[in-house]
Amino acid sequence: MAGDVFEDVNLRPQPTLVADAVRRVICAPLWVSTRQEEPVRVIGVLYASARLDRPFFREADLEILTVLANTAAAKIETAWLLEAGMEQRRMQEGLRVAAEIQANLLPHFPARVPGYDLAGRTQSSEAVGGDFYDLAYDGSLLHLALGDVAGKGVGAAMLMVELRSTVRANWKQGPLAEAATRINGHFHLNIPADRYATFFLGRLSRTAASSPT
Repeated sequence: MAGDVFEDVNLRPQPTLVADAVRRVICAPLWVSTRQEEPVRVIGVLYASARLDRPFFREADLEILTVLANTAAAKIETAWLLEAGMEQRRMQEGLRVAAEIQANLLPHFPARVPGYDLAGRTQSSEAVGGDFYDLAYDGSLLHLALGDVAGKGVGAAMLMVELRSTVRANWKQGPLAEAATRINGHFHLNIPADRYATFFLGRLSRTAASSPT
């Protein structure tokens, strides 16, 4: 609380005070503390001023301003917490949708190959992840793919989608080694230099498997 701001060397040169002929100032900080163990933070200040011809501010004025400042700080903090909660819920909903989309990219019903029982399952440590497998039977060959993109979360999930689309576009074309080479090359071109995936590609031929040795 300042009865005459021009007696304070820190306030005297302020252009706004000079321009508005402000001579008396009273302030109260906006204190907040989200949790009990956290230190109190100042998020702003409640400020009132008057010209020289107005009465001096009193201690009672400071008490009233302090009550208003505490109320305003509580309201602001509540609004921030509500906004943060809404943002968290939006993120959780986005992750839920992303997890559903990712789950739909994996085979729901394993390929049915006469003479074989096939099953597959992946469980990510987070809502979404980079684990990937795929199976497809074309009547003569069972095409198999298994991959794990480095990293976790949404970033790994996005690269997993890229890997799956690359595999699907190439895994049935040409000899197995050539298909794996194409997949590796295309995937490498579309991901950041510091990301990678471990990957297995295979084919099972019922004719070769059932022929006598």
